[in-house]
Amino acid sequence: MRKQFSKLALTASIVLAMAFTFGCSSNSDVSQLVNSNRGEDYSSSVHSDNSSSSNNNENNGSSSSSANSGYNSSVQSSSSVSEGCEDIIFNPLTSFCYENNVYSKCNGMVFNPTTHICQGTVANPAKCNGIQYNPLENSCCVSAIFSLANQRCQNSVVETKCGTSWYNATNMRCENGVIETKCGTNGWYDASNTNLRCESDVVETKCGTNWYNVETLETLSCSNGTLFMTDSRDNQTYKVAIIGTQTWVAQNLNYNADGSKCYNNSENNCTTYGRLYDWATAMTVCPSGWHLPNNAEWRELRSFVGGYDNAGTKLKATNLWNSFEGKSGNGTNNYGFSALPGGAFWPVNGVNYGFRGVGINGEWWSASDYNAEVARYASMSYREESMSIEDGQSKSDLISVRCVQD
Repeated sequence: MRKQFSKLALTASIVLAMAFTFGCSSNSDVSQLVNSNRGEDYSSSVHSDNSSSSNNNENNGSSSSSANSGYNSSVQSSSSVSEGCEDIIFNPLTSFCYENNVYSKCNGMVFNPTTHICQGTVANPAKCNGIQYNPLENSCCVSAIFSLANQRCQNSVVETKCGTSWYNATNMRCENGVIETKCGTNGWYDASNTNLRCESDVVETKCGTNWYNVETLETLSCSNGTLFMTDSRDNQTYKVAIIGTQTWVAQNLNYNADGSKCYNNSENNCTTYGRLYDWATAMTVCPSGWHLPNNAEWRELRSFVGGYDNAGTKLKATNLWNSFEGKSGNGTNNYGFSALPGGAFWPVNGVNYGFRGVGINGEWWSASDYNAEVARYASMSYREESMSIEDGQSKSDLISVRCVQD
């Protein structure tokens, strides 16, 4: 009984409102309504009640009939104005129902809210940079259309929602609920993560005090602040040191290549000092993504850590170097290079001079040769603080190998 009474009351309100509107609207008002919606077909969405219109015509005479004629050229009848809105209370003088929702009239006029917006006193087509959009789903930010569902216009910039935060989609994206910032051409990273940064358009990850390129050093891992590299050929793991712009394997290579030797043929020495290689083998023995350093790369390392005079001390490990005249031969290992005295194996003219120098000398091949018989190499001694880059190592000798990133 109550709902029936509400419907009767609502119908009566609509009749009164239309009577008031038609009785007070001038032909210019009706013309404005028609012109503002010209080209739009509202016959299937917004109608007027025929019986109410008839009652209005009887009550208002010919002038009301003329007004209804103009009104119906745009809004044919209002029988469905309240369809879907029976349980919603609204003032039909200022509002109208469309698709089960109530909207405010535009200067007393109804309009299609999916194609038009009320601007001042006129309902104009919703366009953004000349492109029409649905104002119920989208809006315009300067000259860009954006979605009302998950975007907003902030300081003339379209921002997209990511979780509970907002971001500028121009150089950011939402990945698994995290806002990521673009780095270079293809890189993305979480700028709020203090272990990530964008350096020279490359995403880098922090490990201890080191930063490394995640994309180009996919074989690296970080454990307890130390970088490690795994050689996929035998799954051996090596420490890695980033020194200046170079990334070095911070242990002597221990890959069992043909012709390589452990010092004194002891596997324990291979575990500690790595294997010894001739120059030809050394040129190809580093794992994929790494290579034997040339003279220029050895010099770059030496220069970065302080030059010839004290590079040896700063690069040598803090143990396993012999003492000389009561003075320790160990280094300070400032950069994590951990140079070790792995010694050498010297065969000359078929005579086996054997293994020599472990604990005393560290010698590492350079990719720069000197002539057909001799190649260059880097060396450190237990009794020197310096680091030398020499010319005179026979290519048939076996010494240590360090690899540097490509």
